[in-house]
Amino acid sequence: MGIITREDKGIALTYAEGDSNLIYLDKKYTTSATNPTATDDETKDFFIDSIWENTDTDFKYKCTDATTDAAVWVKMIRGATLGETDTTSYRGDRGKIAYNHSQVKHFTGGDGLTADRPTEPLNGSYYYDTDLGYPIWYRASTNEWTDSTGAVV
Repeated sequence: MGIITREDKGIALTYAEGDSNLIYLDKKYTTSATNPTATDDETKDFFIDSIWENTDTDFKYKCTDATTDAAVWVKMIRGATLGETDTTSYRGDRGKIAYNHSQVKHFTGGDGLTADRPTEPLNGSYYYDTDLGYPIWYRASTNEWTDSTGAVV
């Protein structure tokens, strides 16, 4: 028997000597001198988030799709690199979309007089109308403010 410590979680597990297929709680962890291929899939008990370590290169791969004969393994990058390419730590277009979205002023809630209601709120935004004395919500499809019963106010 031997001991392997999972460094990122600090978990010590016992395994049979020479066993290269370990189960780490919610992940299958495999070591091999080769990289994973599309046939290293659900038929071989791999599943999304399974980890594969190439012992020759010391690179690790994560399974993102375990479909039979079409498994997808993504190389895990040491040290986060931000950007807009397929080799960055976050899919670039999502990062750019999130950044662009963060630069736009959004209204999701507030309070005040009926005359001071926001003119371009997001769908579902709430507003406590002090003239009415209760909260109302914005329905973008009809460009109307409604109360909790759905009545236009």
